[in-house]
Amino acid sequence: MKRKEALYAILVEHAGTYCSGEVLAQQLGISRAAVWKAVQTLRTESNVPIQSHAKLGYCIPKDADLLLENAVRQRLQTKQLGNVLYHHTTVSSTNTVCKQLAAEGAAHGTVVMADGQSAGRGRMGRTFYSPVNTGLYFSVLLREHLVMPMAQQVTCCAAVAVAEAIEALYQLPAQIKWVNDVLYQKKKLCGILTEAAWNCEDGQMDYMVVGIGVNVRQTAVTMPSELHGIVSSLEESGCKQVNRSELLAEILNRFEVQIETLPQHGFLEAYRNRSCLTGERVIAWRGMEQLEGVVSGIAEDGALLLQLDSGEQVVLQSGEVTLHPQAASRR
Repeated sequence: MKRKEALYAILVEHAGTYCSGEVLAQQLGISRAAVWKAVQTLRTESNVPIQSHAKLGYCIPKDADLLLENAVRQRLQTKQLGNVLYHHTTVSSTNTVCKQLAAEGAAHGTVVMADGQSAGRGRMGRTFYSPVNTGLYFSVLLREHLVMPMAQQVTCCAAVAVAEAIEALYQLPAQIKWVNDVLYQKKKLCGILTEAAWNCEDGQMDYMVVGIGVNVRQTAVTMPSELHGIVSSLEESGCKQVNRSELLAEILNRFEVQIETLPQHGFLEAYRNRSCLTGERVIAWRGMEQLEGVVSGIAEDGALLLQLDSGEQVVLQSGEVTLHPQAASRR
């Protein structure tokens, strides 16, 4: 364990209580100057709210929003999701770590959570902006009863779980933009990236990894300029004192329920009711082909139903969809 992570673990264990630099140095086997340097690194690189006092030492406030394994477990009501939890201060991508664990035989329901990602990824190879301690970033490993048509439906289940959790905890009426974005007032709060691995011998799916990133406290000031007007966060949307451990547990609880109803398309009604594209004129890309039309609904398998101007109905199993400029201008 790196010294800053070891220091973080000690301060978290004693949250609300000051730990002297001398005691910390002894516990970590380093100098007091090295302790001070590690504290500065945690503050600047990881946004950890560490208080300091010349005579008392260092302290993380007891009410700080910390993503903690024990805090998540206390709120879990799942049978399998989250039975195995891994927490990291920073990773390249929780999906990358989760896939590595899957390749090593990790169990169904394993969850990798992180305070931040240095190389977070979204769909179509995009970067997912995920600075430390400003969002909730985690991935869930699924192994059981997987078949190809489920890939999109699993993403739909995850979107419903996130939207329901946000509404239950913070009373925000979240919507879903097909297929993987959760929005509030037309701005993105959450992105979902689902990846799968296949067995070449029998053509069966070995596992799926569902990566979920929720913006918690990013603001227009801290976000890159290209995200202004497009992306928001829970706290910027009016939520106060968001607890990421509570939010993660609530999403996992609801995600497992949705997964269990997959054969009966249990996610469908909630997904359709939250769809922000139904009835809207959009531009869609199917591979390199650009299509224009009005979204007529969501199919039972989670596909997007698009009515073209010619009268033809197109079923989109994958692709990219944006509001047509004419529709966007009316908003």
